[in-house]
Amino acid sequence: MVRVFIRNGVCAVEQFFKLFGAEQRVEIFLACSRQETITFRELSVELSEMDKTALAKRLTEFVKGGVLEKLSYGGSKTVYHLTQKSVDVLPILEHMKTFCSAWIEPKPLDAFYWISSTKKLLGSRWSARIIWLLFVLRSVRFNDLKNSIEGISFKMLTQQLRYLENEDIVLRKDFQENPPHVEYALTKKGEELYEILLQIASWDSRYNRKRGETPGGLELSI
Repeated sequence: MVRVFIRNGVCAVEQFFKLFGAEQRVEIFLACSRQETITFRELSVELSEMDKTALAKRLTEFVKGGVLEKLSYGGSKTVYHLTQKSVDVLPILEHMKTFCSAWIEPKPLDAFYWISSTKKLLGSRWSARIIWLLFVLRSVRFNDLKNSIEGISFKMLTQQLRYLENEDIVLRKDFQENPPHVEYALTKKGEELYEILLQIASWDSRYNRKRGETPGGLELSI
């Protein structure tokens, strides 16, 4: 029996999409990334369709999440700028853009759609776990996969595998044997999606060391 205990990767994805998975958050993040520093007034002008109360709330959340730093000069001027944590998100967005340009139809046109298209594949409670494990195990039977994901039901795993199969992320291999022998593995598209997952895990571990995790850390018992 295969047992895999994931220490990192999955929670990183959840954290990433919590910070950047909403359209308003992406708009604010990109507006801040285009300038070295930016004031609230400049942001409200550039994002004129966004309610100012909502903008202020999102900025506060970004500062709390370590995405933005808020600096005051002489008590009269306050500016925001990207932290290194958020600067290191830009290569992840570029990777998502490359992935979506190659695999997603219709082609997403901007950063929010790169993120949302990737989130559909990685952002559920179980999909990132399945993709992570299939990359590590390469090819695995249903029951071994289920036994390696704590808390997942037979029905949920079946639904998630079917969804990922329909999205060309997972390949179902039927060996046409009696008794039935079916294994699951990642497709080329799935392996490229895993690379984004690993990149997010590395980013997360760099800035959340208090969890004591390492990028890609796991234990295997086969």
